[in-house]
Amino acid sequence: MSEINKNPDEELIQLREEIQSLREECENLQQSLASYEQIIGESNANVLHADMARMELEQIFSAYSDAMWVVREDEVVVRANNTMLEMLGKTAEEVIGKKCSSFLDYSLCESASCPLKGIGSQKNSTEDIQLTNLDNDDKHYLLTTAPLITLDGTPGIVAQFKDITSRKQAEETLEKANKILEKMALRDGLTQIANRRCFDETIQKEWRRMQREQQPLSVVLSDIDFFKKYNDHYGHQEGDE
Repeated sequence: MSEINKNPDEELIQLREEIQSLREECENLQQSLASYEQIIGESNANVLHADMARMELEQIFSAYSDAMWVVREDEVVVRANNTMLEMLGKTAEEVIGKKCSSFLDYSLCESASCPLKGIGSQKNSTEDIQLTNLDNDDKHYLLTTAPLITLDGTPGIVAQFKDITSRKQAEETLEKANKILEKMALRDGLTQIANRRCFDETIQKEWRRMQREQQPLSVVLSDIDFFKKYNDHYGHQEGDE
């Protein structure tokens, strides 16, 4: 009876209030939907950006001229670039998922000095190493390692093998040349015996040694009398001989 006797004006007012309330709820829902769409759009954009960045880094890693690979702390290789695969003479399927020590004949492997043993220190390391390549030739590499977190969240390292064989060969050639020059600088060109420079260096060294040992030092000086007459009579070639 109360509903039947209700004033039509009151019903109209109540209906308008309900309609206004519904409108406000719709507006709130539309605003929430717009916010969600914006969040989803930003998330999709971030995912796309991350995928593009990952693809770009993957291309850079694969095309890098130095051999590189990523190894987990359990010694399992999780990534290797093309140069590394060429150096090992293996395919990606043959390398990924296998232990790094099964591919390298290197003294640091399985030792306390292995770069993987220093993951906890979070420090980069650099080693001058020598490896035997597929042709059984000794190659020199500058091994640089840095800690990183792999894609599955496991600690590991990224290792770069820079071929410095040519530099090493040049250094060895230069060292041999320096030794030859040093020998030439201390020898007389004609007689191949020690010259004045060698004498000066030796006398200083021996003088200091005798001072430390409190021992006497003697010098014997000899000469050939009237040698000019020999040259004048037999000639300088005979004199040189």
